[in-house]
Order: sequence, then C-alpha cells, then structure tokens
Amino acid sequence: MGDIVGLRDVCAALPSALPDRPFVTRGRVAEVRRVRGSCYFTLADGAARLPCALLRQNAARTEFWVAVGQTVEVTGYAECFRGRWQLYVVEARLVQGGRGWPVGYRSRSARRVVDGFYRLLDGLFGPARG
Repeated sequence: MGDIVGLRDVCAALPSALPDRPFVTRGRVAEVRRVRGSCYFTLADGAARLPCALLRQNAARTEFWVAVGQTVEVTGYAECFRGRWQLYVVEARLVQGGRGWPVGYRSRSARRVVDGFYRLLDGLFGPARG
C-alpha cells in the first residue's frame, strides 16, 4: 500500500495528513488496551510513541492479537479522537514476537471456535499424538 515510514515522521505528519492518505509504519508494541473487541495500543521506537486504534471490524480480520513486546507493521489513516491524534489501523501484520490471544476474550471468540474444532477432530480420530 505504501513505503514504510518511521514512527517519528508519522507522528509529525498526522495532524496535517489528508483523510485518505494511508500510512505504513512499524514499531514495538509498548502497551495494549482492549475494549469491546477493539484493540488500542501504542507503538514505540526510541522516543517516538504512536497511539493506534485497531477497531473491532478490523481486529477480527488480523491473523494475531496485538501483545506487548511484539514488533508489528501497521497500515492506517490519521484520526483525531477526543483531541488526540492517532492512527486508525486497517491492517496489522506481525513482524516479530509470539502470537497471543486476549485474556478473558468473549466465549464466542475465534479461540473457542478453534478449540471446538480440535475437540471435534479428537472425537472423530482420537487424541493427536505428538
């Protein structure tokens, strides 16, 4: 979608960015907060810190759940939310770090579906041998 831009440059450009200009950047996840299926996290790179919002509809399409310590590459658009500029993330990709599932995620989560599928396979073919 575009070239990777440093976090410091993205932070400086957000307030004057055109609404349809996508930013692609990369950083280490410094903090994470989840609210009703959405994921709010902060990317850090040295002194630069970029608040990001990965909302429910986009979070459902990502291949991982953002966790502290991961390095992720994000694509998003400038958004001013409650007087603070952030990156509205439309796509996130894990670059480095383990995959994780949110603690206490709702019972209808993807994790439950995956676990149910494995239980179904175990019932049909017996427990997996490793």
